[in-house]
Amino acid sequence: MNNAAAVYTLLILSFVSLILAVSVLLTSPTDSTDSLLGYTSTGYTSAGPSLFPFTNAQLSKFESVIQQQLSPNDCAINAMQLIGILDYVSANILRISCVGKSGMQKSEIEGIFDLAMGKQVATINSPSVGKYFSFEQSNNYEEFSQVIKQAIKPSTVIFCGETFPQGGKHVFLIGQTLDNKIMYIDPQQNVICDLALCENTYIRNRSNWFILCNSKENLREDTKIALGFRS
Repeated sequence: MNNAAAVYTLLILSFVSLILAVSVLLTSPTDSTDSLLGYTSTGYTSAGPSLFPFTNAQLSKFESVIQQQLSPNDCAINAMQLIGILDYVSANILRISCVGKSGMQKSEIEGIFDLAMGKQVATINSPSVGKYFSFEQSNNYEEFSQVIKQAIKPSTVIFCGETFPQGGKHVFLIGQTLDNKIMYIDPQQNVICDLALCENTYIRNRSNWFILCNSKENLREDTKIALGFRS
């Protein structure tokens, strides 16, 4: 092999190595195999379920102006609007868009929380501000339920999700009232009910369950870049 060919081959191999390295960097934060036992491949330590302040006023202010048949998969939009991640205008713009029809992916929801709860832009008074967010998964309903009951506090909600046996996913909120009742909150189904009375109807008979959790550590700059945010 002559010198020119050797240099060309070396350049090709270097380019391929660079592409592989960038690919790993871009996929690692969202392709983790997180479980309720804690993050396993992100370099962060789970602090447990993220708690978001919640009041009756937030429920009373909630409004969707888009007909349900035009926005059939807006469950994530609903939950984010209730928490305060999305305001009235932003939420309804998303309902009009393809997001209202196709829904959001797990990694997209995590990224939105990473952005919206960032120190510079956070408008929610939560201990989760500035942290790394990731859905942790359980294949056991009793484990899922126990984690919720141990973490939840009065006047807070936890962002949760589920996978159906026949396919498809859904998200909802679980909150606790001042008198310590744990409630299931799902605007898409127009349901607010005592979880102890309605869990068999709405969430128990599923394939697996998800809880949005945040890290103990602050979100690192390298993770922001890997998630696609500008440094």
